[in-house]
Amino acid sequence: MEFWETIGISLIFGSSGGGLLFLFFSEKIKSKIQHEYNLKFEIARNELEKKATKFQIQYSKLHIERAKKLKEIYEKLLNAENSLKHYTNIGQDSEWFTDTSREKQAEKDLNSLKEINLKSRIYFEEGLCIKMDNIIDDYSNTINEMKEAKEQRIYENSSNIKIEPTALKKWFIVGNKTKTEMQDYRKLIEIEFRKILGIIV
Repeated sequence: MEFWETIGISLIFGSSGGGLLFLFFSEKIKSKIQHEYNLKFEIARNELEKKATKFQIQYSKLHIERAKKLKEIYEKLLNAENSLKHYTNIGQDSEWFTDTSREKQAEKDLNSLKEINLKSRIYFEEGLCIKMDNIIDDYSNTINEMKEAKEQRIYENSSNIKIEPTALKKWFIVGNKTKTEMQDYRKLIEIEFRKILGIIV
């Protein structure tokens, strides 16, 4: 009886000791795994934070660059609009059809607008680029229409036509168009610019 009791006690303590050792090493392994996981997680988080910071800096620089380009484009747009108004103004004197200074200034400001628009396209969405192209095309057409009116007036003057000259009609149409449609175009662009700058949503 003593023999079997001794065997039983040994088995009990032996199994208990093994269980304790198993628990001890299990906790050690869990602790090591958790520590390695924490290290990897911290490294990954630091890398993400660095990338996020880098992206934020790059985005901020891009936003600043776009803002500068918008300012330049808007200034050129205003110059071109004002030159067109001056060129097509129906309050000019009787020699309006021979004066070339206004025409040259309008063409100069339009070319400046074309140049800055072309150089800045990479900064903006295709939709805005198309709107700017349409405005520039319309400005160019307006200058050409005014040239036609002047050429018509030169012909009428040389032909001694006095009654309801076609040139004046064209001139008035172009002049009124410049005062109304051009401003509407600019207002549409202003809205797009404000969206980009975050002034409106």
